[in-house]
Amino acid sequence: MYTCSYQRYSFVLEALDSNQGSILFAAGPWIYPDGSLVFVLNQNVFGSIGFNVTMIDDGNKSYTKSFTLEVMNVNQPPTFLLQSPEILVFPFSYPQYFSGFMQDLSAGPNEGFQKISFTLTMLDPNAPFAIFGYPSYNSSDRSLSFCTLHSLVAQEARLQVTMLDDGGNFTYAFPGGVLSPSSDLSRQIVTFKFLSTAPFAFDSLTMNLLYADLAPRARYGHAVTFYQYSVWIVGGFLAQTSPTSTDSSFSSDVWRVRLQTCSAPGGLCLQPEQVTAQAVWTSRYNHAVVTHRAALVVLGGQAEGGRSLNDVWTSSDGEAWTQITSSAAWSKRFGLAAVSVLAYDSEGKQEHLLVLGGANFVGGGVEYHQDVWVSQDGLSWRELPAPWQARAHHGVAVTNVNCTQRVWLAGGQGAWGGLNDVWVADLSSRGEVTWTAVSESAGWSRRWGHALVAFKDHLVLVGGRLEDLMISREVWVSANGSSWQQWSPPAGFAQVTQFGAAVSNGTELLMFGGRSFNEVVNTFWVTE
Repeated sequence: MYTCSYQRYSFVLEALDSNQGSILFAAGPWIYPDGSLVFVLNQNVFGSIGFNVTMIDDGNKSYTKSFTLEVMNVNQPPTFLLQSPEILVFPFSYPQYFSGFMQDLSAGPNEGFQKISFTLTMLDPNAPFAIFGYPSYNSSDRSLSFCTLHSLVAQEARLQVTMLDDGGNFTYAFPGGVLSPSSDLSRQIVTFKFLSTAPFAFDSLTMNLLYADLAPRARYGHAVTFYQYSVWIVGGFLAQTSPTSTDSSFSSDVWRVRLQTCSAPGGLCLQPEQVTAQAVWTSRYNHAVVTHRAALVVLGGQAEGGRSLNDVWTSSDGEAWTQITSSAAWSKRFGLAAVSVLAYDSEGKQEHLLVLGGANFVGGGVEYHQDVWVSQDGLSWRELPAPWQARAHHGVAVTNVNCTQRVWLAGGQGAWGGLNDVWVADLSSRGEVTWTAVSESAGWSRRWGHALVAFKDHLVLVGGRLEDLMISREVWVSANGSSWQQWSPPAGFAQVTQFGAAVSNGTELLMFGGRSFNEVVNTFWVTE
């Protein structure tokens, strides 16, 4: 009670929305004797609330006024995390795609209504990125993609990532005018580290046998790919563990193999790690695995009982797998090939997943496929023309020259035996393909079950089964797919077919397993 003249009076403050009051205020509000309104706000909240203020004197007379209290938003800076503050760029680089590179995006506390955007600024303008390959951000999957020119010299380039919010799309009106919350931003730096290496030299190639304390079990018909700075070995047909055992089987295991420098002879050591002994997908061999949109993707193959498959699975870690489809638009098949191509051109860029050829058992015979299928997500597929002969167990590789990726196809098994032709395809960002016949009969003999890899700007073809059913230990190298030069591997390198081969870190070609004449092996060979 307060005294004014000869009467005493008091105030009653009533919130018109008690729930809103509990949200906005940590304490109060109160009216002090001097007429001041006092309160304590909760953190990072804003909004409006109405009040009735009633003044009552001791003669029981009252007077009521209403007012609205507007708690204005003070924009907080947005926040985000990077998948990694450093990106290793390998020599003879290829277009790279990092899905989910921007993580934990927030416009600010309780500011989810705001719109956010990203800008990328290259702080080192002389960084060796191609015209269409400068780093760019895709908000749909929060990905960072880029493509570099070939650089064999060690260097660094810094990319500034700026996240900007819009401050909200509302305004505050007050007697002095109108106020809109200002936008705010936060910045982080990504450092590209370009690794160095010597240029390709045919006469300087080396091949060495590597040993591992815990090597994957001997197998053939497995699939391999390079992902997260490691070579991944997926599935295959496991050999029996002893000459008298009967434990050979189809597999769905997944291995991750890291190549690291060490003090061992040759300077390289293996670190194999079994990620899972049995993935959720059906055990299989003669399937395909690729790295697509920063994830592992398994496609098709052959399961126990001769059953062919056309399912598609994906995983970001090799252990937890998600089925994209149980039955893709392309028919069930084994001996198929698959690649991922990030196509850059003046109309844009797009990462495409391709499935090429394969075979399936039909009645008492084998049906070979002459088709190419393209997809961006592994679920929706579209068939493309294929001018080459139907085949399976062929070699497919992707080369990159200044961000122009080309798909190469070589050899394989057709309805009339082995093949030794070479084709190349150019793919646009819209998913259109143009095939060119490079050689109808290459310098190497007809074969299937071989490996074809892109290694330091060259094509390398290894092994395979020949038309006389003998198994080859040959290594052939080409810079253009037309002229081939044979390279002599060391004496210990055995004849091999249906093995796995992938390029690690852009500088080493790692080969594992496969079938020889009378055994299945689990040896690792590395070519530098």
